Amino acid sequence: MRRATRNGLVFGALLLCVFGAWVIFGGVGPGAPPVKSQRENVLIIVADDLGVDVLECYGEGSSFPPTPTIDMLADTGVLFRNAWSNPMCSTTRATIQTGRHSFRTGVGSIVLPGGTNSLQFSETIIPEVLDLNPLLGYSHAAIGKWHLTGRLEGGVDGPNLSGYAHFSGTLRNLTRHSYFDWPKTENGEMAKVQEYATTDNVNEAIEWINDRGQSPWFMWLAFNAPHTPWHAPPDELHSYDLSGERTPLELFQAMVEAMDNEVARLFDSIPQDVFENTNVIFLGDNGTSSGAVQPPFNPRRAKGTLYEGGINVPLIISGPQVASPGSESGILVHTTDLFATALEMMGVDVEASVPPRTVIDSRSVLPVLQERPFDPRLFVYAELFGNRSCYHHGQTIRNTQGFKLIRFTTHPAEFYNLTLDPFEIANLLLGELDRVQQANFNELISKIEGLTGEI
Repeated sequence: MRRATRNGLVFGALLLCVFGAWVIFGGVGPGAPPVKSQRENVLIIVADDLGVDVLECYGEGSSFPPTPTIDMLADTGVLFRNAWSNPMCSTTRATIQTGRHSFRTGVGSIVLPGGTNSLQFSETIIPEVLDLNPLLGYSHAAIGKWHLTGRLEGGVDGPNLSGYAHFSGTLRNLTRHSYFDWPKTENGEMAKVQEYATTDNVNEAIEWINDRGQSPWFMWLAFNAPHTPWHAPPDELHSYDLSGERTPLELFQAMVEAMDNEVARLFDSIPQDVFENTNVIFLGDNGTSSGAVQPPFNPRRAKGTLYEGGINVPLIISGPQVASPGSESGILVHTTDLFATALEMMGVDVEASVPPRTVIDSRSVLPVLQERPFDPRLFVYAELFGNRSCYHHGQTIRNTQGFKLIRFTTHPAEFYNLTLDPFEIANLLLGELDRVQQANFNELISKIEGLTGEI
């Protein structure tokens, strides 16, 4: 820690006098937000296929890989218990970038290279909103997995044409490649690299962040890990013995630990004063893949499904906006809400910055972090539709009372009381609903139809 010099103390006293005079003569009134000398940075970290069953800080699985860095974020931030994503990666990423549900953007499933369900350039995403507020002075970059646009939306230039000034990473999954040999795209230029993908992502993030100096920035850091192909990471990044017979779960957990260690390296590389001025939003983009799901979660109700194992994801927010480090929140949150949350952290008036008549589903959770009065969500909604017919497409909605309705496109609806049945074992529609259940069922039907405009 730096020591305060005598001259520094004198200068500080003079600043206090000037600030005090400014307050007295009307510069700041009662209830005004605190004056900050530097705008805060925002770092969104997305882990691919990481459900709540994987992390020890959630305590909902049965075995956990070492994740001291993520645990540190929980110890210094707010852990959200009831955060919903969509069941697949592209759909969730689009909700964060736009603050809009999938039925509005058309991104209802995995974006394929030549597919028509890509994120359209007509959508306004986070970096574009920042560019509409140039006086804030924010730089922006996307590092890691993109998976939002295809050949019809710019190909290798898709992330940049969508709004990011800098992009370095993969355009989609590595399932046809290897984490040790993969196609890297950087601002429209593609090359094959052999650097471990998770390590390369962090290397790029470190270089870009440290080039910003004291200027404010926003970064989208989206790892491919721990998505398939499951593999043995570099030995120095994990503590598992993978020399002999290796189970898919061991490989998956080693990948999670490797990612956690690389995030620690990223944090350690950021100058202390910059890191202390950075809000970190960590989340999973959907539930864990069926091959790595831990009991009591059901592998048949994991990633790619509208059950809790597919859409209830880790969400932890840490940084200078957190009033009570190490706390938890049970409010209903959707990944759309990270759009408004991140922008409000950066001083943006969201309503004034999006195009007229654009419906924004996002609701900032910044008041929760700051422990200010807050009008919480009464409902949260998720959906799956589009080009993946192997999944059970449909819509789901739940309320604060814990009642959840799933309406499948090709299967009968299901209705659960998550308060009494968190793993969705007893479908209430298989019996006669009581008065309370019927009232909640009717309310959820009404809300889902009112939201989507369906009849």
